[in-house]
Amino acid sequence: GRRDFLEGISILTSAEGSEQNMDVENGNGCNSDLHDVLASLYLYLGQMNEGQEALDSYRSGIKHLESSLALQPKEEANETMIEEDGDESPAIEIRKQLCGAYCSVAELYLTDLCYEPNAESECESSLNQALKHDVGSTPDALQALANLRLSQSRGQEATDAMMKAWDRMKLGCGTMAALVGLGPEGENDDCESVAKELTNVDDLGDRPGFEFRVQSAKILLECSSFLASQDLPSVEESNNCAEAAIQVLGSLLAENDEVVEIWFLVGCAFASQQPKNSEMAIHHWERAMEMLLKVEEDLEQEMEESEPDDEACLLEQLEGVKDQMEMVKEKLKGVNAEEMDNG
Repeated sequence: GRRDFLEGISILTSAEGSEQNMDVENGNGCNSDLHDVLASLYLYLGQMNEGQEALDSYRSGIKHLESSLALQPKEEANETMIEEDGDESPAIEIRKQLCGAYCSVAELYLTDLCYEPNAESECESSLNQALKHDVGSTPDALQALANLRLSQSRGQEATDAMMKAWDRMKLGCGTMAALVGLGPEGENDDCESVAKELTNVDDLGDRPGFEFRVQSAKILLECSSFLASQDLPSVEESNNCAEAAIQVLGSLLAENDEVVEIWFLVGCAFASQQPKNSEMAIHHWERAMEMLLKVEEDLEQEMEESEPDDEACLLEQLEGVKDQMEMVKEKLKGVNAEEMDNG
């Protein structure tokens, strides 16, 4: 837990009393390996904390990563791209960690610390640093930039950044999406041939995490909505965002098809296409409703058998499920009404 990380940091920082008289906390005189270990501990601590405490932890981790990078051979420390053979130097790995850490700081200023007077400028600065250390292999910095631009109502810039992020994940997502029939149109043969050879989704290797891809899909849907709402809407761009969202969500269904939110979002993605794919939207929303009805039934049964102390928590969960059901009902009602009007 948190205490274990703090103890680990305390033990390692005591190295300042060693024969090398290292000043670890100030980032001086410490060898690269020790910087790397301390950075990892601080970054994990940042994930466990919230608000200012998380920010302090991330910044401490960043300080040690920057110090470790400075100790790398100069020609490696200045590298910005991974070699074609896939080999990564220690400097590249450090840059990837720095990119992720700066993205985490930016995310704090978009969430926990969004009311700080300098939140927007700090977020922008952190993202500039993330992009500086971006080695071109992950979508983290570009997606974080897209998220910021959406919060600033700069939809076209958000779309441009998000589609660049999508380029970095579309091969893996498209292949996984083909496993559940949501692969890219026009490329299904390639994706499905690869998909059929897979016995486990982990065979695809590195890919963004589950929650990251949930956020990816939501941002893509926001971009699609923005493009469709313009005075001169770009149908092609909007549909590209919606199709990308479908493939991202398809990759999530391939991993876990028991998450109600994913089925709901797939329905939203099909509904955002132009023309609207009502049949597929309805299919996925109805599946989401089936799952919610089962959850409602289980919670009601659990409430009947629960202790009085647990009732309040269960009731809150049940109310949340009912709210979700109302949302799905509204979506189904809207699309069915459109179908009747068009019919």
